[in-house]
Amino acid sequence: MAHSVFIVVSYSGTVVSKLIKARWPEGAYAHASLALDRRLERMYSFGRRGTYNMLNAGFIREDIERGLFAIKPVEARIYELEATDEAYGALEAEIDRFLKRAPELHYDGLGLVLKLANPEIELRREAHYYCSRFVAEALLASGVVDELPATPRLMHTTMFADIKGATLRYEGLLSEYRKSVDSTL
Repeated sequence: MAHSVFIVVSYSGTVVSKLIKARWPEGAYAHASLALDRRLERMYSFGRRGTYNMLNAGFIREDIERGLFAIKPVEARIYELEATDEAYGALEAEIDRFLKRAPELHYDGLGLVLKLANPEIELRREAHYYCSRFVAEALLASGVVDELPATPRLMHTTMFADIKGATLRYEGLLSEYRKSVDSTL
């Protein structure tokens, strides 16, 4: 039986997202998340732990009806990937490893700044992630994908559309997404 995995790329208009959008204007999206279900109820990334403090960041479980997603009009694209039972199980195990290590994992602000300055820089800090690196590593490590357009440390949100087998399922306001999904069930 095949499972679906969802890559959510979004743009919230925060200071950090504006910097990312300025660097990669062709993509218009600055944040990446990984969801294990169609309604995005099991969605994970590296980002703010609270709504307003961008310095308190790390591995998080995201909720599209809370936090930053709830207070801003967030534009999003949602891509679907099919995963085998084995790959989906491996992805769940990978997410579980991140959840268990969450207190020791950090948002890689330095890596992001260097990436903005020069996208070819691969800073190797093992317990430090930014959103696109996390999504790329989890997809690759689990076997959901066999290859990526770039190494996980060099991935940015515009590249997720280029993953083989990724199908665009939604484009619009994230706050409207569940209504569109629920109307098709």
